[in-house]
Amino acid sequence: MLMDFDSLCRIPERNVDKVPIGYIIFYTKTTTGYLICNDVEIDDDIKSEILVFLNALNVSTKSGTTYLYTFKRSDLFYFCALGCLGSDVSDSVSIEDIRKTTIRSLNLLKDNNVTNIIIGSDFMPKEIAIALTLGSYKYDILKTSSDKNNICFRIPKANDEFLKGKSIAYYQNFARFLADTPANLMTPSLFVDYAKKVTENLSNVTLEVFDRKFMEEMGMNLLLSVSNGSIEDPKLLYLRYKGKNSEDADISFVGKGVTFDSGGISLKPSSKMAEMKADMLGAATVLSTLCLASEFKLKLNVTVTIPLTENLPSGTATKPGDVKVGMSGKSVEIDNTDAEGRLILADAITYTLRRETNVKYLVDVATLTGAMRVALGNVYSGLFCNSDEFATLITSAGEETDDLVWRMPLSTKYRSACDSYVADIKNIGAPGSGGSCTAAIFLKEFVDKEIMWAHIDIASTMCDSYNKELYGKGMSGKPVMMLHRLCEKISENDK
Repeated sequence: MLMDFDSLCRIPERNVDKVPIGYIIFYTKTTTGYLICNDVEIDDDIKSEILVFLNALNVSTKSGTTYLYTFKRSDLFYFCALGCLGSDVSDSVSIEDIRKTTIRSLNLLKDNNVTNIIIGSDFMPKEIAIALTLGSYKYDILKTSSDKNNICFRIPKANDEFLKGKSIAYYQNFARFLADTPANLMTPSLFVDYAKKVTENLSNVTLEVFDRKFMEEMGMNLLLSVSNGSIEDPKLLYLRYKGKNSEDADISFVGKGVTFDSGGISLKPSSKMAEMKADMLGAATVLSTLCLASEFKLKLNVTVTIPLTENLPSGTATKPGDVKVGMSGKSVEIDNTDAEGRLILADAITYTLRRETNVKYLVDVATLTGAMRVALGNVYSGLFCNSDEFATLITSAGEETDDLVWRMPLSTKYRSACDSYVADIKNIGAPGSGGSCTAAIFLKEFVDKEIMWAHIDIASTMCDSYNKELYGKGMSGKPVMMLHRLCEKISENDK
């Protein structure tokens, strides 16, 4: 039975009819004094009291600073979380600042046991909705008791932008749910079932599932080599969203779907191996991206290819040094079975390009290399791209959503590190030497030169995000917002 992810991913919004009641109020300071930025439907005399409070204390104008103000009416106490957006900000508040201040204000109320919260939606509504929805996510679905449902919101006059923010964050939370779920409850087959469930009511979406026999017929031996050690059968999931009257895809996504990665025979250290239940976050994010394209009826065609498998050691597992010939016809020496993500992506990319012969853009997303986190920390996802034009488009999508990428070198000078004595290429370069770059160069071997292609390595941002106040524990669901904005930009440019 599938778990009820809908309530987990959605903002807990309902009528606020209990006490105490809290308000989230944003303020700034102008040359004439303090100013309330959002309308939360409180009486003008209360707003005046708040402004007197702010002026009397000459409170900080540093963005993200919060203060608690209480007042009493009719024997009832009300709590106001006053969040600073900076000094004289007008409409120039950054996405990071509004999200940070929203979540800090929410936490201030929660710390004071205020769980019935009212917030206005007239000031940067999309970003407030994103912050509330992402910040309310808590993976407690397997616990026998939880305090999450004690918190509820009322948003007066929720407008289209607020509703849009809720939807974007909902599907990012869905990606988080898939990645946070323990591997025994998120096998390749169960991932397929969740994909069917989340898309069942979406318009213009088709879904196909292929099994081991199909992979054998197609010669997808790189993908099959990773699955050899597990009793769980691999799956190949193919989805299409048709947003315009054309058969050609505008953009094709490929997402790494290793539902648990032990490293195979090249076994990982036991420390933090449990986190490798999330080695399918690339698959989760591209699935959510397609859902958003349908949700907002974007005028473009999108495909998603997701190879799904476990990577486990056993007597039938692929051994270091084995050689397999993938769907492309190239032979690959598998020097390290823990470099499995690039193997399944290679076959999935080949399959995608043979099926979508006229696609303009190709993006693969993967938790591919630990070296990415060493290079970029937890702030940026790594971007490898064969087109300056496409790289600029992706980078701008990241900047516009605060879901950031940093372009990394995709140089043929790294190719020699993947030379093999016995095969066309080996699946790993020299230890401790440009691991993210050699992984990208390996994937480039399977991409047609004519297509604009990007590889996004999200191992750096998959968890422990630099914005922990917003994302809390568990997986981040990045880069759903960036990928969705990329689809929007492609759709807009096609008009």
